[in-house]
Amino acid sequence: MGSPGTALHGGVLARGSLRQRAGRRLGALPGAGTVSPQRIQRRRTKGWRMPEDAVYVGRGTRWGNPYRVGYTQVRMPALDGSEWELEGRGGKTSGQRHPFHHPGGTFEKPIISLHQVEDATAEQCVELYRRLLASRTAMRLNARALAGTDLACWCPLDQPCHADVLIALANPPGERQGP
Repeated sequence: MGSPGTALHGGVLARGSLRQRAGRRLGALPGAGTVSPQRIQRRRTKGWRMPEDAVYVGRGTRWGNPYRVGYTQVRMPALDGSEWELEGRGGKTSGQRHPFHHPGGTFEKPIISLHQVEDATAEQCVELYRRLLASRTAMRLNARALAGTDLACWCPLDQPCHADVLIALANPPGERQGP
């Protein structure tokens, strides 16, 4: 679809690959300074347009965070003794204590612990996304294609966002941007 060098990206036909667009954005001209990638909040206000070289990384894209505030649940404390972990069992009521039957127990001597189940906060959803990326090598390697690119998401700029995780992963500190 489209002419050579075009790609469907975030629902918009964009010229060039991510790396080519990032190179143009970062000032591929000799002597041009580098610009750090940033997170951009998408808006629905009339007349607002996402910058041409920005990449949308919200839900529905390969970079979207599957953990949603208000839907994702965490249990406290975690089974490994840490402060919290993802509650993988669906259908639990947030704000209540639920029993967890540990697999090491028997029918006569069950091992049961009680855990508080709560809706995940924005910080917890971002941390869960960070853990997801850490467990998926291919996704981590593909994130390098976002190097030098502004990322757009719906999250307010004053709150944690998975786009910050992607920016940090794609642009490690000390690595020079651009040509």
